[in-house]
Amino acid sequence: MKRVIKASKYSDNAAKYERWIGIYADIISNVVAAKDNAEMTAALEDAGKMFSRIPNKPEAIKALVRQLSDVVSDYLLATTANASFPAVRDELISYLKQLGYPMIKVRTPGRGFDEAYVILPADECEHEDLKTVASAVSKEFGLRPDTGVIGGSWTSYEFKMNGVAFRIGFEQDLDYLDYDPSSKEYSLQLTF
Repeated sequence: MKRVIKASKYSDNAAKYERWIGIYADIISNVVAAKDNAEMTAALEDAGKMFSRIPNKPEAIKALVRQLSDVVSDYLLATTANASFPAVRDELISYLKQLGYPMIKVRTPGRGFDEAYVILPADECEHEDLKTVASAVSKEFGLRPDTGVIGGSWTSYEFKMNGVAFRIGFEQDLDYLDYDPSSKEYSLQLTF
C-alpha cells in the first residue's frame, strides 16, 4: 500500500487542481485536433459524463474552456491560501496571546484539521468564552463568521482570512490536555 504524506489541505487541493488543469488542457487539444464528431466524442470521454451529450466541436470547446477556467480559479485560490497560511496562523495566535489566552498546540488535531491550538483547556472554558474570543477576532480582523452573527447556541464559528479557513470553537480533547480518561471533554480551540 502506498503511503501518502499530506502537506496541508491547501497544497493537496492545489496539486489536485493542477492535475485537472493538465487533463482538461489535453482534452481540449484532442478535441481541437478531432476531424469529425466520432473523434470529438472519443476525446471527450476523459472529461466525464457531463460532456457526453455535447453535439459539436464549438460547443465542446466552449464547455471545456469554461470548466478549465473554473479549475484554474480554484487552483489559484488554493495556492494563495497555502502561501498565506503561516502568516494567518501566526497573526491569529499572536493576537489571542495578547488577549491573555496562552495557546497550546495540539499534537493530534481532530479529523479534518491540519493544525489545532487549545485556547482554553476543558476544565476552564465556558460557552461565554467562545463568544468573547470569536467576537474579538471578528472585530479585530473585520471577519464575518459562517453563521452570520456571533451569539446564540453555536458551538463553533468558522472564518476565512486571506483564503485560509479557520474555526474557533469547542473541539474534543484528543491530546495530552485531556483531563478525562473517556476523552469526552471539549476544550475551546483554534483549528485550521
